[in-house]
Order: sequence, then C-alpha cells, then structure tokens
Amino acid sequence: PLYCSAMGKVLLANLVETERKTLIQSIRLIKFTPNTLKSHKVLEADLTRVRKAGHATDAEEHEQGITCIASPIRDTGGSVIAALSASRPVFRFEEAQRDGYLRSIRQAAAEISSILGYPGD
Repeated sequence: PLYCSAMGKVLLANLVETERKTLIQSIRLIKFTPNTLKSHKVLEADLTRVRKAGHATDAEEHEQGITCIASPIRDTGGSVIAALSASRPVFRFEEAQRDGYLRSIRQAAAEISSILGYPGD
C-alpha cells in the first residue's frame, strides 16, 4: 500500500498537492504492524519529510521485520515517475551503515533519472 511502503510514500509525496490530499483522504489506513502510520495527518507529515529529505523509509510499517529505503526517479522535466527501493530484513540492517545504504539507493535512482533525461539538481 502507498501509505506504508517506502516506494509508495515517494510516489505519494511527489504528487501535486491537491491530487495528493484528495488521494490521502480516500485511503483507508489499515494497521498491518504496530509501526503502520495511524492517521492521515501523520501520513501527510511523513510525506512532507519525504519531500524535504528526497527519500522515504518504511520502518516495519507494512511487514514486521522488514525495512525499506526508496528514492525518486525523475523524468526530463523533474517530475517523479517511479521510485527505486531496496528492502531487507531488520536483522540484516546495520544502523551504522544506514547512510551507505541510502547513498547507494539515491545514486542508483539519480543514474536512472539521468538516463531518462533528467538533468539533475
């Protein structure tokens, strides 16, 4: 689901504001784990963070024991048209390597965006 996966959050966060708000209000938030976002207001706040950070995370929000990082893929005009993500079991995730994981995902998404004609920031 868009609201509890890193890839879905990247896509939601980068919609036009009116489209995003309408879509968010139509989403029925089902609690998959204790970490699933519990309200539309909390989801909107998380999506604001995603837009500012340029990536999204899923901290066991859809499936217990699974974490994910995602970064946007952009077209020639800079619109987000897809996302690239990597998931892994929490027991294999080392917090000390978080920045390295994030850097790799962002770099790969930037390379794909470049191939698609996005000139970069």
